[in-house]
Amino acid sequence: MPLYRQIDEWAHDGAILSEATLANWMIQAAKYLRPVWNQIHVHLLQLHFLQGDETPYQVICEPGRKAAQKSYIWVMRSTHQCREPAVYYHYAPTRSGEVAKEIYAGFDGIVQIDGYSGYNKLASDITRTGCWAHVRREFFDAFKSVLDHQAIPIPLGYIDRMFYLERQVKAMTAEQRHHFCQIQIALLVTKFWCWIDGLTILPKGALGRAVQYALNQRQYLNRMLDYGELGWSNNATERSVKRFVMGRKNWLFSTNPQGAEANTIFMTVIETAKANGLDVFQYLKTLLERLPQLLGFATSHQY
Repeated sequence: MPLYRQIDEWAHDGAILSEATLANWMIQAAKYLRPVWNQIHVHLLQLHFLQGDETPYQVICEPGRKAAQKSYIWVMRSTHQCREPAVYYHYAPTRSGEVAKEIYAGFDGIVQIDGYSGYNKLASDITRTGCWAHVRREFFDAFKSVLDHQAIPIPLGYIDRMFYLERQVKAMTAEQRHHFCQIQIALLVTKFWCWIDGLTILPKGALGRAVQYALNQRQYLNRMLDYGELGWSNNATERSVKRFVMGRKNWLFSTNPQGAEANTIFMTVIETAKANGLDVFQYLKTLLERLPQLLGFATSHQY
């Protein structure tokens, strides 16, 4: 809930508070949650499979930058089959690949991300996979003016069939999913690339962009067949991004980087708690009551 709306509720109960006071409370409280935020990040880096994405964010007062310049919230999360799920949000004033390199430092597994070139900065011991949902989106946009259920365009037909088959084995083990993909879905992937390779010239417009996007992602998309632990799309991460986007529609922006970082800390703790089936209010209450009491925590400057 935006702070300006909370001010009205406090006032209704007889407490006259300023927005600056509430904002400072949030920033100070986030300092106590920072060790949990850090530990969630460490936990994710120790996993073998991750998913990632990023979304624009606005910070009004940032040194050396105009108010209208875009900043970014980066998201890293576990896959749907992970027994200890976690979601991590990271604020950065840029979308530079150096940020991706920084937040994935120490990770040496497989990450599922979209085609953004900034991820090319990731360390060589990280294996990238792609997202067929992004490919489908490109082709859907290219064909949406002529789409009808009687004649689905060939590439969309192949991709839709891939997703249909992948949904049938969603509840299976990673080994079973991998075996199924190698037998059932690999044939559709081959047919999809045969269609693209059969084009004598690159189409123009939206279709050309869709084909080029797919070609640029070819090696990453093909790797999806190698890992039963990953879904056919990166939609789970996009849903995590959407959580922040929905909040952003309410609070609109952060006044300074400290506020933006406080948001990422709270969102990380809240979304990870939700992913693990915890009562968010009780979890936050417990953390904020107990963490400041830990030996040395109150005087430590390492948070």
